[in-house]
Amino acid sequence: MRKTLFVEHEEPVWDADCRVTLHFDTERHRLMETFWARRTAEGYALCNIPTYADGMALGDVVEVDANMNITKVSQASGRFVFRLWSGEGWEGREYLTDELHRLGGTLDEGYPGLLSVDAADRRVAHDIYEYIVRLQHGEKMWCEITCWPDGDKPTLPLTTDDFSDDENEVQEWQHNYPIIHTDEADAQVLMRGFEDSRPVVDKLWAVKVDDGYLVCNIPGLIADVALADVVEVDDQNHVVGVVKRSGRSWFQISFNTRLGIEENRAVVEGLAEMGGWFEGSRDGIICIDAAPEARDQVWSILLEREAKGDIELEIGYWHGEGPPR
Repeated sequence: MRKTLFVEHEEPVWDADCRVTLHFDTERHRLMETFWARRTAEGYALCNIPTYADGMALGDVVEVDANMNITKVSQASGRFVFRLWSGEGWEGREYLTDELHRLGGTLDEGYPGLLSVDAADRRVAHDIYEYIVRLQHGEKMWCEITCWPDGDKPTLPLTTDDFSDDENEVQEWQHNYPIIHTDEADAQVLMRGFEDSRPVVDKLWAVKVDDGYLVCNIPGLIADVALADVVEVDDQNHVVGVVKRSGRSWFQISFNTRLGIEENRAVVEGLAEMGGWFEGSRDGIICIDAAPEARDQVWSILLEREAKGDIELEIGYWHGEGPPR
């Protein structure tokens, strides 16, 4: 179920003489992002602004293997990166790019409608940050900071205004009710990510506890969060980290259409009886939760079903070492 997305930068933003590729996972995809680069004495300096690779920036020097696949960043450039989604065909896009250039930003479009914005230093980064904050209050766009070298990353608001068409909007996934602590869950926490390269906000029910917020749904986004984890949020209730693990794992499955509804229901209910929960997501995807003591047994059953062609299977979050696949 996790798709492989190929992102190839067609042109370098700096002079380049070779190509390098990074293989990595995001919340929803396995990615191969191919950059232009320049050979240096220390390695290969990236000549594109990363589109999806968080924590990397234009000018980073990387090491590669024999196939020119990136193995690590050996020398960070110290530059700043913003990821900005305005959608294709947005009429304000030309003004936006002109203004970002005026502020000192360098732009790179690795995917249609998705801009990577580079800032060479903290002054330029703060000017771009303040501009985006002002713009997001009145325009239809989405932005996040993907590389902020000193670690003191500011918070950006997330705009979910209606776009000119459904294809370009920020999708919101709303869990209708909590599946645990049903009488206590009175808050919502927001997880951000991508679904088929479109920005998504997953709204989870939660309970306020001493350490943060206890998550009361199985996330719809594949991410480093599970049911009953306690998470930390920023001032806009966006999840920024996990404070305490529940020890639970979860999986996403979708059934082959040749199976009947009753057989599908029996499979899901049987897995839940092992000590977990299940929750429908979207487009026929079901999220299966597993308690620590039941995880390996649930995993084994799911693998058997996948081998028979009954289901498509993806790991949402696996707690601990593994999985043995």
